[in-house]
Amino acid sequence: MSTERETRRVVRSWLEEGVTALPDRVLDAVLDQVPATSQRRPLWPVRRIAEMSIYARLASVAAVVIVLVVGVTVMAGGGVGGQATPSPSQPNGAAATETPPATGTPSQGALLPGEFTACVGRNEESKHGTDSQDRIGDLTVDRTRGYTWQGAIVATDPRFSGTHYYSWNGDSYTLQSGLPAQEVSAEGHRIENDAGAWQGSGYGVSFPDSTMQSALTVLVGEGAYDGLTALMFRTGGSCFFNFRGIVTDVPDTPVPYTGP
Repeated sequence: MSTERETRRVVRSWLEEGVTALPDRVLDAVLDQVPATSQRRPLWPVRRIAEMSIYARLASVAAVVIVLVVGVTVMAGGGVGGQATPSPSQPNGAAATETPPATGTPSQGALLPGEFTACVGRNEESKHGTDSQDRIGDLTVDRTRGYTWQGAIVATDPRFSGTHYYSWNGDSYTLQSGLPAQEVSAEGHRIENDAGAWQGSGYGVSFPDSTMQSALTVLVGEGAYDGLTALMFRTGGSCFFNFRGIVTDVPDTPVPYTGP
């Protein structure tokens, strides 16, 4: 009897030190099984059972209890080595849904506005135009028409990278004295790539003091760029053409108010 009480005390003390307690009915069932095992017909000599010390019996009981504690913990959802991590709760009556990953390209609105710079390293003549000369009063006018050049354009915005086509018409005025007067030009720009194209025109002027001014070029998108507008102008730099521009919505041209 003292041995059985000692066994109960050791097992209960072990359980009280853990984070999980077994019900009394489970503990009693374990203890009832330990002495009953020795009454069965042994598969080894009886003297081996008699030689088992109290420490061996305690080890057997502890092993059984450990198995039961682990089993109860796992079935309770606590896992081994810590408490269970609760799953995120869902609102009442709401089914769990997953947010689909973002696919495709940004919308046109998301791309606006967008500044870019571009460089045409070199141009080659792709169409030879015509040259003629007229006289207007004391002025001589040299007219150039229909010349076109093309070259590769590389831009910080890939929508403006591809092949750049440049057409130029110009009227150059010379005074009777032989000194240069003004020069007025009209130019066309077209940029093509696999996705689409941009096309537009602009004007430029050159004064006798060598002051030159190129007007803003308005490019209208085609293909994948349909519905987009870009404003582009030439800047200084080491390229044959250096451009700076922006893709944006352009407001409608207003009609000047002249009164009622």
